[in-house]
Amino acid sequence: MAPTLNIPDSLLRLAPEIILAIGNELGLPDIKRFRLSCKAVAAILHHEVFRTVHLEVCKENMVKGVRKIEALAAGKHPACAAARVLSIGMLAPAASRAVLASTIWSPSPYPEETSEAADARKRLAAHLFDAITSLRGVNSVIWEEHEHDCYPASRIAMNAIKELPSLRSVRFRFESWPQIPLELDCLNDLTEISIKTGVAFPPYAELIFDNVAKAIAQNPNLRSIDICNTGIDHLHAYNSLHNLFRLYPRTAPPLGLVNLKLKSVNLCLDDAVVMRHLISLKSISLEDIHPHPSHTSLFYTSLPSDVWRVLDSNGIHLEEITLDEAPPSFIDYLSSYSGLKRLRFIDNPCKPADGTADLFFEKALLGHAQSLECLEIVPPYPEGRWCFSGSNSGRFSIFSKLKHLAVNFQLSDLQDFDHVGEKRSSSPLDPFVSKINTLNHFTRSDSTP
Repeated sequence: MAPTLNIPDSLLRLAPEIILAIGNELGLPDIKRFRLSCKAVAAILHHEVFRTVHLEVCKENMVKGVRKIEALAAGKHPACAAARVLSIGMLAPAASRAVLASTIWSPSPYPEETSEAADARKRLAAHLFDAITSLRGVNSVIWEEHEHDCYPASRIAMNAIKELPSLRSVRFRFESWPQIPLELDCLNDLTEISIKTGVAFPPYAELIFDNVAKAIAQNPNLRSIDICNTGIDHLHAYNSLHNLFRLYPRTAPPLGLVNLKLKSVNLCLDDAVVMRHLISLKSISLEDIHPHPSHTSLFYTSLPSDVWRVLDSNGIHLEEITLDEAPPSFIDYLSSYSGLKRLRFIDNPCKPADGTADLFFEKALLGHAQSLECLEIVPPYPEGRWCFSGSNSGRFSIFSKLKHLAVNFQLSDLQDFDHVGEKRSSSPLDPFVSKINTLNHFTRSDSTP
């Protein structure tokens, strides 16, 4: 009988997540061969396996969630040094993920707290601060607040976030009733702020906008601002980019913003308060910024057609654009320069004109044929010249660097049978496939109906 080998079992002593990651990449036979170097492999994999840490305590994961927080609070877990992104979900031991988010008009009652949930809530409050502050290398925090989050936990989480020394990016989402003030103005050295809120009660929404304005004024290194405000309509003076910049010192150097994303927020670019911060802009996303003309002066907002004229007159040449309306001024803007890399049309309930589509393909995009890498056009009606069809298939073959293409097919081209019930001899997708095959950089993926 062969002698029993004393094989080091350090691999088996590693965290299950690391073993799983190694197994996925190498396979079990290779893991056995690498057993003598598994400690070195583990050190490398820590930053991959534990790059993102998600903290959540709810009814479904009450025990596991609290134990995870207690383990991090001890300060000895590999994630304490390896984590770069912190994601915070529900902080409500008695509440279930399955509970639908309530509206401001019909808030759902807080679930009855069992003895187990009460114990979990106390342990959560006792260890959450230390758990978050132990993640010394975190530079990005994603926090989706829920209506049933217990107040002490939310307050503790905000206090802990303010203590993270490497924090550069915050992305917060608030439900109908924010439990705590944002306190973004207590954070310094931010390069990205992303706030999404469905708060419909104007006083609360105004508090959120006011705090974001204070944060912008104290973070001169900001490069990205993303504001989504779906809770109220446009008819509020604070719901504007002008209001967000109002506290920034006039004597300080302007922000070097490269990314601006707005949804349901008033935008006025023909304004010295705003425009000086957008000179370096490379990416813009505009959705639902369609004010009534009579509101433009009162609420610091511009018509969509004016936005593109101002960008053009200031020589701002964007590389990435997302929008839900294409006025003639947008066609003129795209025609004025070259170098666009990503263009995405968001679904708009207004049917776009075929004439605009012709100008878009035949005029606006010609200057970007050698740079465009991503093109998404999703009109609300699957007919017309915005869609891919046999008649306009040649329009897509000019983009030599296109890697991602998302377009609609005309319904009339996708019928399996003609008017007499005979099946077509060729697929209506053949022209599309033949054109795509001419694009050397294009990577095809499975289509969805």
